[in-house]
Amino acid sequence: MAKLGFPLDLIPGRVHETCMVFKPDAELVDAFGTRFNCSEVSYVPSYTVAGQNVYALRNDGGSTRATDLSTFHDRVAEGAYPCRECQMFPVCGGACPKAWVEGEVPCPPAKHNIGQRLILEYVLENSQIRAVECLGYKPC
Repeated sequence: MAKLGFPLDLIPGRVHETCMVFKPDAELVDAFGTRFNCSEVSYVPSYTVAGQNVYALRNDGGSTRATDLSTFHDRVAEGAYPCRECQMFPVCGGACPKAWVEGEVPCPPAKHNIGQRLILEYVLENSQIRAVECLGYKPC
């Protein structure tokens, strides 16, 4: 790809806020007036138990999965998730808190090959690789 002049985005940038969960004033309101702190959970039938979405923000301050989402970084600091020890945490910010709450591991692919990406970035920045021109269907 580098030889053909395609832009490569090898090193991910830092993510300051992964989603609206971490913005205290951000809310999603669905057509029924139900408030959420996550844009991925409204209108999902599997999240409805006894007529109530388990991720809905409650006016009475009761604990729901929405509380689990908004306190995700506190639980990371307590060691509830492996993000606390991960060197990629400043880059991904823990990714999707909903995924963690549901037992998924939303780690970015770069976590598994960041060393190789850094080496490749260095080589590309310090080598004589230049874009080549391909004419028609001839291989380059």
